Amino acid sequence: MEIAPLPPDESARLDALRRYDVLDTAPEDAFDDLTCLAAKICDAPIALVSLIDPHRQWFKAKVGVTAHETSRDMAFCAHTILQRSILEVPDALADPRFATNPLVTQDPFIRFYAGIPLVTPEGHALGTLCVIDRVPRQLTSDQRQALTILGRQVVNLLELRLRRALLKQSESAQQQAEQIQAQLHFALNHGFEGAAMLDREGRYTYVNQAHATLYGYESAELIGQPWTVLYSSEWRTRISEEFLPVLRQQGHWLGEATGKKKSGEAIIAEISLTCLTTGDTSGNWLLCTCRDITAKKMAQYELSQTQARLQSVLGAATGVSIIATDSQGLITVFNKGAEHILGYSAEEMIGKQTPASFHLPEEIAVHSRSLTARFGREIGGFDVFVELARLGGSEEREWTYVRKDGERRIVTLVVTAVRNDDDAVTGYLGIASDITERKQSEETLRLAKFSIERAADAIYWIDPQAKILDVNEAASLMLGYTRDELCAMTVHDLNPEFQADMWPGFWTETQRCGTMAIETVHRAKNGRLIPIEVSVNYLFYEGKEYHCAFVRNITERKLAEEALREVVKGVVAETGEDFFPSFVCRLATVLKVQYAYVSEMNAEGTGFRSLAGWGRGAVLPPFEVPAAGPCEMVLTGQVVHHSDHLPAIYPHIRLITDLGVISYCGVPIADRRGRVIGHVAIMDDKPMPNAKLAIAILQVFASRIAGEQERKRAEATLRESEQRYRTLVQSAPFCIHEIDLQGRFLSMNPAGLGMMGARDEQEIVSVLYPEVVAPADRKWVEALLTRACAGEASTFECSIDSGQADCCVASCFLPIKNDDGVVTRLMGITQDITERKRAEHALREREEALARFKAALDQTHDCVFMFAPDTLRFIYCNRGAVVQVGYTEAELLTMTPLDIKPEFTEQRFREMLQPLREKDGGAYVFETVHQHKDGHAVAVEVSLQLVREQGKEARFVNVVRDITERKRVEALLQEREAGLMAAQELAHLGSWEWDTQTGVERWSAEQYRIFGYAPNSIEATYDLFKQALHIEDRENVLAAVEASFDEKAPYNVECRIVHPSGEVRAVQCRGEVDRDATGKPVRMRGTVLDITERKRVETALRLTQLAIDRGADMAFWIDGNARVLYVNDAASERLGYAREELLVMTIPDLDPDYQLSIWGEHWNELKKHKRLRFETRHRTKSGEIYPVEVVANYIVFEGQEYNFAFCRDITERKQTDEAQRVSEERLQLTLDVATDGLWDFNVPTMQAFY
Repeated sequence: MEIAPLPPDESARLDALRRYDVLDTAPEDAFDDLTCLAAKICDAPIALVSLIDPHRQWFKAKVGVTAHETSRDMAFCAHTILQRSILEVPDALADPRFATNPLVTQDPFIRFYAGIPLVTPEGHALGTLCVIDRVPRQLTSDQRQALTILGRQVVNLLELRLRRALLKQSESAQQQAEQIQAQLHFALNHGFEGAAMLDREGRYTYVNQAHATLYGYESAELIGQPWTVLYSSEWRTRISEEFLPVLRQQGHWLGEATGKKKSGEAIIAEISLTCLTTGDTSGNWLLCTCRDITAKKMAQYELSQTQARLQSVLGAATGVSIIATDSQGLITVFNKGAEHILGYSAEEMIGKQTPASFHLPEEIAVHSRSLTARFGREIGGFDVFVELARLGGSEEREWTYVRKDGERRIVTLVVTAVRNDDDAVTGYLGIASDITERKQSEETLRLAKFSIERAADAIYWIDPQAKILDVNEAASLMLGYTRDELCAMTVHDLNPEFQADMWPGFWTETQRCGTMAIETVHRAKNGRLIPIEVSVNYLFYEGKEYHCAFVRNITERKLAEEALREVVKGVVAETGEDFFPSFVCRLATVLKVQYAYVSEMNAEGTGFRSLAGWGRGAVLPPFEVPAAGPCEMVLTGQVVHHSDHLPAIYPHIRLITDLGVISYCGVPIADRRGRVIGHVAIMDDKPMPNAKLAIAILQVFASRIAGEQERKRAEATLRESEQRYRTLVQSAPFCIHEIDLQGRFLSMNPAGLGMMGARDEQEIVSVLYPEVVAPADRKWVEALLTRACAGEASTFECSIDSGQADCCVASCFLPIKNDDGVVTRLMGITQDITERKRAEHALREREEALARFKAALDQTHDCVFMFAPDTLRFIYCNRGAVVQVGYTEAELLTMTPLDIKPEFTEQRFREMLQPLREKDGGAYVFETVHQHKDGHAVAVEVSLQLVREQGKEARFVNVVRDITERKRVEALLQEREAGLMAAQELAHLGSWEWDTQTGVERWSAEQYRIFGYAPNSIEATYDLFKQALHIEDRENVLAAVEASFDEKAPYNVECRIVHPSGEVRAVQCRGEVDRDATGKPVRMRGTVLDITERKRVETALRLTQLAIDRGADMAFWIDGNARVLYVNDAASERLGYAREELLVMTIPDLDPDYQLSIWGEHWNELKKHKRLRFETRHRTKSGEIYPVEVVANYIVFEGQEYNFAFCRDITERKQTDEAQRVSEERLQLTLDVATDGLWDFNVPTMQAFY
């Protein structure tokens, strides 16, 4: 199965598919109808509207299947979307792309497939409209055209569905904008952030009170004034030369500027300028929002100076991790060294994480239990790290840090407390050094030392003077010396073969080679010479040279090698029957045991029979070895060794008692597949405590014994096979012969002699094979013979000269090769097929004639009836006729046309036939209705003709075509056309088509309305379209149309058009070019969508959003559960939280004086009064608490209730009020203690009263 590659535009194609929002939606009648229509027109049992997403094909509509989707890897449609025309697969089993596809080899057993890609106006193939059959076939040209038309209708339905969704969204957005616009306008006028609008001359046309107050003015004082009144000459020049050019070029500017108040005092403001280029006709050109950031800038300057000093210190410490936290554990400092050790950036950690985020939880838990036990109180959480530092000291401890990538690092961490002037803890400082590599080195050294001490081989460390520096425990055990004794010796003291004068040369050679392996001997403390194998390694460490020698005791290996040589010496030349007796004799002698034997398993697999045995110096007669004894475990493939007490272990085995043995050692013999076929064993009349040498020798020869046994069995099998072959050849009913490489017969069986007409084998031997072949076939048979001699087998049919006429045979040449792969002779098999050929030829002629007739009628989609002129009874009906009327062929052959046309009488029917009888030739074509077996009516078109043979009426031929679907399609298309026109009007979506060759253009009724005309009131032309384009947009739109022709890609542009009345409307234009087979453009078609209302709503929303987000006051959207739904930039900045953090919080999270339990009472009060103004407090992320004034507004939108609140920081106002209160108290105190009389002054009369 071939998996379809991804289209070049796959990413854009998937984006387009998601934009249509159709995947996994419920079935829709419009799509189902088109799918059913495709199945009927194409006469297919299965039809699908398939959409291809990244992993599957999903069926929006389906006929004939129950599945909703399949894997994309198996989808035929995944291949279809790679092209822009119909993909037709006549026979999937013959197509290598699909032959092994599970959809072909399994249900639904697809054999035929045809699909048209569903291409959007932008040129993306979303999926296909396809039809499927379970038999091979092809579409007619009419069916292909219909499938293409229906595919375009599916795309139109998708477009219409999308337009409806967009229209609904646009209407909803418009309603939303209208509802909140008035509320936002109110909020803007009463907000705390300055907002103003200016005309193109730079004069204020609107100023809210916050903007005027910022500069010390009243709003009315600034209306009509130029913006320059608020800036010094220096800043006026800078704004004009630096800021305004950027504003004019980009349409917006955001920055800071220093202005002046009415009093002349300087003020730093953050200013946002946005050009109003959305068709505003009120004279406004520029929107300006601002906020006073003077205090913030001064604070930032002081903070930056402090941070710079601190950063210079932390930045210099890159080798260690320096992390500071506040008193609650939140990280406040994270230096470069910390970034290097932990892999996190400072931005990821500062203000967001605590040290617990990179510590192992299990280490924290262990230290928590230790501190809890030490202080007698529960200590957990962040206190685990800082408790000792908080109590006045510091703590140095090893911890495991977990890096961002998961790697673990071991550090030493010192934690100290940071205290203020009052000795209160304000935070903590942790300084850590990475000791991972040091700890790993220490662990590696400990592991190496442990491994060396417990190594099975002896290990020596030797210096350049051959002195032993150190040894492991295995060396002491092997040689019998203590470690101290060995460390006082040299290599020469241990090795009698290694003289002192040989050492310098040996040392030099190891320096050159690096490592050497030798066999030698060492003398143990008791004087015994031990054969050893030594691996010497030259090492250079910290400026000094060493030998590290690994020494292995090879005493047992040497003994085994010597014993093995002795056994091999005695049997090396023995094979066949002599091998086994010679082997057991030698084995017993070398191993110094009384008995040795070799056995094979009996046929039942329950015991062994001896092949050869040796005992007490003589050959033993054959004997049976029971499986119940020590051989029981050998049967399972295991080595068995009993060192002593064999009779006691197996008292029931008489053979053990008779032989007088007490010890046993046996090894299984296995064939190439691992099956036990026998065993080899030794037994003795004395204990056998160590059988390692014996087992090694037995295991070596077990494979040799297995080979001998298999060879004997193979020889017996070969003899049996040769006998069976001779019997088969002699009794075969066909010719079997051998041919030499010159083509001469070497032998032939009796059946072959009879076929060739030979009396005996001598008559045919040495005859050339081509000489018995008919002359017409001789040349190519000789060629096959030559190739067979070269090693190529062949099968063929030919005629032979055997004395019989037309003798046809089937024969073959089979090369026979020797062990070297060289052909030595040919084997031939020949069979007489003369009679079969004659029968096949006659049968083939009859079948071909019948097949041609049946194929001509059964494969047509039309129904064919033939009936007799006299009886009117049907005499033939094809498969299509059977399917159309529902009767079986046998039933129809007992019926007449009147049985399927009950409204006809026989007289009326014969009158209808009479004109055909009266004239020679011609046909009568008419439409009528046939009655199906189940009673339903079938609309048909009938072509009736009389066939004459030899001047006589032979039969009437009735060709009937089912036109039910054609009738339904005609009605459905008319209905769909009306529905599409109505839908276009509803969605304000017009469609058009332009024949580029004739210049004829057609517009839909809605297209006329969008352009300001009554439907069909004026001729639709390309010039009319160009004329309607707004003068500023015309060049861009026409360029997009031209590019669509040149670049062979769809276009999609938004522009303005001008109605005949002068009204300007916004539209979205889409179009694509259809081309013929040569690529030449033949037509262009497309759509026009009226987006005027959508544009107006988008503009209103942008202005509204801009006013809120740039406002100086904090703005909150809150739901009925006190959850924050949205905040503006001012709220995020003042509270110190990111917007994403605030959107998961509630009002009690921000207001320390507010409890969630009283929210319901507050919400009901707000619903009652619609608007509340009150004062409360807010808490920032850093913990600062400040007073705010809140104006809360109750809003209902789309059935949902909201609280839209503006909050203003009134810290400065509170400070002013407090100062005023103190001043008034002092004044009152002064008045209270005054002793002079009180006086009042009458302003109008300027007269004082005492």
